[in-house]
Amino acid sequence: MDLYDTKSRIAEAFVESIFRRARYRVTPIRGAQALRIGREDFSPNFGIATTEASDPEFLVEVKYRPSIDQFIALENQRRESSIYTIARRQWPNLCFILVTDHPAPNRSCFQAVAFGNG
Repeated sequence: MDLYDTKSRIAEAFVESIFRRARYRVTPIRGAQALRIGREDFSPNFGIATTEASDPEFLVEVKYRPSIDQFIALENQRRESSIYTIARRQWPNLCFILVTDHPAPNRSCFQAVAFGNG
């Protein structure tokens, strides 16, 4: 496991902890068919709900990125072939949380980003 993978796993744990502390019901997603796009696999990390509903209201995918602004600019250029647009086609209620250890000035290390329109 390299440093990038380690930061990705830590990011996922932090985001899950934030949702739990905010009293969301967090459900691990197991057995979701991963999408292989380029060098990365995409599948929801967990589901969240504000109630005791049997199904999660939203699926959450957490990704570590060294530069969120640069990453978003690149994905916006890709439009319909963006990895996030493709992932949202498979999971329409998928939310993306991007985590960085180098946020832009006045930005958080944790950023929820809406890509595509499902």
